[in-house]
Amino acid sequence: MAAAIGGSLPQMFYSDYVIPNISSFAQYTFQTDGRFTADRKNQVAAFSTATGRSFPAESLLSAIGGTGKKAFNDSVTIQTETAKYNPAGYPNTGLGNALKMVLQLLVTIPSTSLTHVSMGGFDFHSGLVAGNNKLVGGHAGLLTQFSQAVKAFRDDIATAPNNLGQNTIIMTYSEFGRRPQENGTSGTDHGSLSSWFVIGDSVVGGLYGRQPSLLALDLDSGGNPKFGVNSTDLRSIYATILDKWFSHPSSGILGKQFENIPFL
Repeated sequence: MAAAIGGSLPQMFYSDYVIPNISSFAQYTFQTDGRFTADRKNQVAAFSTATGRSFPAESLLSAIGGTGKKAFNDSVTIQTETAKYNPAGYPNTGLGNALKMVLQLLVTIPSTSLTHVSMGGFDFHSGLVAGNNKLVGGHAGLLTQFSQAVKAFRDDIATAPNNLGQNTIIMTYSEFGRRPQENGTSGTDHGSLSSWFVIGDSVVGGLYGRQPSLLALDLDSGGNPKFGVNSTDLRSIYATILDKWFSHPSSGILGKQFENIPFL
């Protein structure tokens, strides 16, 4: 099973399969008319009867009915099972709460193999740092939230059943990178480079990739280091995860084979 926690369903989860997008387990249920709460049982029964009917095989009605029935049954299972495990010690932040929900899924729904959480606010065109102190400012605050949430998750999963600590990794990614130069307002503008983290007991730790050249000849017209000049192709990161972690040939997804990075 795959699941997205919070926000909207990420494009990477667009598929022919039903992938839930869950903002809270309490709300992840069949939504009935709030004006008639006493009638919820009848509304659920009517929906179940409608989606459980027999329709011609391979028909649109059959697909709609089957999808609705499965979505409802899965919501009941997820809400019932996750209620059995309620870990503590997570920071009360968006990422902290999301990672707590991820571990609830991993522990109580063993078929969970892929989850997605998000953390916004990194688009710092200004206020990236306060003065010249990189430990103060918007970026430092977000990295602190990230660090605290991931630490709570890692501490928790270390004692979780089914050897989850060894069998779980975290990979970060960003929709876009930044330019290396400050823009004049203590920030940076959209660019082509970014730093990614891969975290887990099975990860071979270290810094991978070389320092991009900031020489004028190695920058493009927008001030970004030119692609391929001391940089790591992000598709190599995806390829490594697919090939080494999921044991799924990455070339079929990425269009061709990219070099694996030895962090796994």
